[in-house]
Amino acid sequence: MRAEEDGGRFVWVDWAKTIGIYLVIAGHLSKRFVFAEPCKVRLECIHDFIYVFHMPLFFFISGFLEKERGFRESVKRAAKSLLLPYVLFFGIFYVFYAFGACLKTPAAALPAALAKPLRRFFTSGGFTSSSYAQTWLAASVWFLPSLFWVKIAHAAALKIRGGRLLYYAASAVLAAVIVPALPKIPFYLSSAVLSFPFFAAGFIARRTGLLNKLKRRGKLLNVVFAAAGFFLVIYGSFENDQVNVYSFIYGRSLPLFYFFGAAGVLATVSLCLLFRRGFRAVRLISGGTLTILAVHGYAMAALTVFMNARVIPGVFAAAASALFVLLLCLPVVIFVRERAPALSGGPNPDYSRSL
Repeated sequence: MRAEEDGGRFVWVDWAKTIGIYLVIAGHLSKRFVFAEPCKVRLECIHDFIYVFHMPLFFFISGFLEKERGFRESVKRAAKSLLLPYVLFFGIFYVFYAFGACLKTPAAALPAALAKPLRRFFTSGGFTSSSYAQTWLAASVWFLPSLFWVKIAHAAALKIRGGRLLYYAASAVLAAVIVPALPKIPFYLSSAVLSFPFFAAGFIARRTGLLNKLKRRGKLLNVVFAAAGFFLVIYGSFENDQVNVYSFIYGRSLPLFYFFGAAGVLATVSLCLLFRRGFRAVRLISGGTLTILAVHGYAMAALTVFMNARVIPGVFAAAASALFVLLLCLPVVIFVRERAPALSGGPNPDYSRSL
């Protein structure tokens, strides 16, 4: 049984990306909203649980879907599918930001207010939460330039000794080894180095057929791996303290960061390998993850208006709120797919095989 079914799509990829983007929203929701005291501690624990593995999962999937190309072709494709959407989304949101700034900012402070996002473009995703008409470019779009650097490193590593996996794997280990010596480098380069081993693991898993072998072992083993992996993630969220790949924070121990991150990736992939079919909604969400990364901040602002408050009463309400935010993003996903494909990396991309 191959890990690619349902019309040639990687069904597990669609499910994993859907779960991953839901976790991104849930994680950001836990920081943007205030929670009632009885569930505050529990939500903080859930936040730490999510951050152990949700971005490593996306890098793993991206590596799994990456095809072998020449270095120039890799750079060209990565720039078109990652840097171009990053720049376009920034430009769109900057227009709204500038309009709000002109309305709300005193004239003396306006030049500094307009310049601040331009400086943050290279460091922090451009915008943060703002009173300017709730203009917010989701911080998770840092993933796009970071993945761009990762793909460049991947293409360069493949040129070593004709792309032999042993040397390629050694380059990923080297990246992990040099992480502690790195400062926080602008334009997410530090986060790219930190994340490259997960991307490389995904690429190696695809090239060696590892997931097909795992699937052939049967559902029981997948269930065991999923349960054991998520248990380790729960333990890791306490043992290794807080993790945030975007902020180049890997907890108290770098080896533990990779161990528990890998456990979460394995658990999620094992769980998703249990699904034999994809649904239209799952494929839509999977195909729109890039768009959802960019616009879910606005959807959370809409949720604030809908609730007429920023207090969420409990864990189940938080889970439902994250789902509501995800659903609010879907009309934008459909519009971008049909009317503005450049924002999603190109016309009609096959999201089952490429980010």
